[in-house]
Amino acid sequence: MGLADSPLQGRVLFVEGAPRSGTTWITALLATHPSIAGTGSESHLFDVGVGSLFDNHESPTWGTHLSAYVSADELTNLVRDLCDGVLLRIRERAKPDAEFVVEKTPVFTTTARTTLERKLRCYPDAWYLHILRDEEATARSLMRAPISPVSSDAAARRGVREAADAIREVLGANPRYLEVRHEELQADQVAGVTRILHWLGLEAGEEAMERVRALAGEHFSRFPDPAGDRPRGAGGALRRLAAEGRRAARRLWVGTTQAASGPGELPGPAIANRLIATGRSGDLEAVREATTDDFSIEIRTGQGDLTARGDDARRAWLDFGGRVLDAFFVTVEWVPASGDPYDTFLFHGITADAARVDVSLHAFPKGDRIGRLTVISAGALDGRPLQTWSGEGEQAPAPEAS
Repeated sequence: MGLADSPLQGRVLFVEGAPRSGTTWITALLATHPSIAGTGSESHLFDVGVGSLFDNHESPTWGTHLSAYVSADELTNLVRDLCDGVLLRIRERAKPDAEFVVEKTPVFTTTARTTLERKLRCYPDAWYLHILRDEEATARSLMRAPISPVSSDAAARRGVREAADAIREVLGANPRYLEVRHEELQADQVAGVTRILHWLGLEAGEEAMERVRALAGEHFSRFPDPAGDRPRGAGGALRRLAAEGRRAARRLWVGTTQAASGPGELPGPAIANRLIATGRSGDLEAVREATTDDFSIEIRTGQGDLTARGDDARRAWLDFGGRVLDAFFVTVEWVPASGDPYDTFLFHGITADAARVDVSLHAFPKGDRIGRLTVISAGALDGRPLQTWSGEGEQAPAPEAS
């Protein structure tokens, strides 16, 4: 039980960094290696997940608490077991035969040091990869995020700096700590990833490097900046943009929660989000509740087309949901694409084999349900090899998706 008997002894890689510093990007590149399993999504295992357990034990605010039942070492081992279970599940879903599992959750709060210290206590045997990006560039990107923890340029820069300091101070002395610069990785992704793989004791084979080359130009986490490049100090425009993005994200979130609460006249985003949730659920009855009696679906893919109505359409939607919506991707991006209502979504995913899945979903509401759904996939639903198009009718060679 705990560290001594961990099935992941020396086989966990934590990617550390401030938000918007490139943690998603480097995690996605690494997770396409055959020996590394993972995803660009965040688990928040330590800051949100098990943080309350440690808080309970260390700083109780009520009478009886965990320290009455378990020692600090016992709690650490119990938490290690729990986190191992989550990481093993990630590996099982992403790449069962992988040697390593990678996880990334950026740090940016006043409790960053405490969170990192607890992580190190539970995983002294883990590998810690710290990615650093130019402070100004990171702060600008953070201010563009739809949901940002800060409201000013100065606060963003200060938070980025404090996050880097906390990571270095807590993890820097660990023998399995490596610090890399985002700008250097961008300049030569193959050399940078090769260095990281060798640090982990893994081979940087030609197939793995072809995947890195194919993914090198991808934008794994992006937000538009209509102002483009701006001089330093022009924080007002970005603050307005960030506030607008946060309001839009809140509208979408409110719509989703309304959709989950029951019937009624719901906005387009809520209806579409509810339908997407049913596609992931595997529950035919839930799809029936979200669709009209004459519900129909059209699915157009590189493998062929499908048209269905009624329960046949609902089963087709569930099959699509199991293959795409509930599949495991290295990185995923959802983009609401239409205006009012938000009934069109773009889905972009990259698999662990560096195959690309691009799908547009067009939902046509009737009242508070979906009457028709059109799904258009660029290629097969299982993905297609990444390719670069010159714009002149020729495609550059691309690695095969295994």
